Amino acid sequence: KVNVLNYPPVPPDLTNSCVNLDAATGNVDFDWIAPVDTGINFDYYVIYRAASATGTYSPVDTIWNYTTQDYTHNGIGSGPGYYFMRTAGGCDLISEPSDTISLMQLTLNPIPPTQSYVAQLTWTPHNTKPNLGTYYQVWRRIFPTGTWDLIDSTQTLTYNDTVNLCSEDLEYQIRINGKCNSTTDHALFSDQINNDIISIDSVS
Repeated sequence: KVNVLNYPPVPPDLTNSCVNLDAATGNVDFDWIAPVDTGINFDYYVIYRAASATGTYSPVDTIWNYTTQDYTHNGIGSGPGYYFMRTAGGCDLISEPSDTISLMQLTLNPIPPTQSYVAQLTWTPHNTKPNLGTYYQVWRRIFPTGTWDLIDSTQTLTYNDTVNLCSEDLEYQIRINGKCNSTTDHALFSDQINNDIISIDSVS
C-alpha cells in the first residue's frame, strides 16, 4: 500500500512585476517568473483582476503554457486595475495567490493654482507589498508630442518638480526601470522664480 501526497502547486513570482500601460491602445501588460515545475504540478495559470485592491477579484484569462511569462489585457484602459495569479495543477489543486500588482495611478497638483510653477506629483505603488528599494522614475515631456525625458528618481510616492520653463503644457509619467508606465497627467506651468543674472557687456 502506497500513500501518495499531492502538494498544491506554487504560484508565479510577481514580486518584481508591475503593470505597464500603453496609453495609445489602452492595453496593459505585465510579466512574471514561472514557478519551479515538479513535472506533475502544472495544468494552467489563472489571472484575476479587480477594480480596487479590496474589491472582488474575478478570473479574466487562463494561460495553458507553462513557459508563457507575460500577459496583455487588451483595451482595459487607464482606470485602476489590480492583478494576481494562481497556478492550477495536480488533482484540481490550486495555489495560493501571488503578490498583487497594479497600474500606478498618477495625480498632478499644480502649485499655486494660478501661475503654477511647481508640479506636485503623487502616485499609487505598483505592488501591494512594495519593495522599499524601488526607485520610481519621474518622466516629463511637453504635451502632447514632445520627447519624454527622465528628470529624476525617488524611493517615495511623491515628487515636486519646480519648473524652469516658460509657459509650457507639461505631461508627467512615473516608470520603474524605464517601463511599468503609470497613467499620465498634464497642466500648464511657467517659471515664476527666475534667478538668472542678466549680464550687460556694453552700453551706448
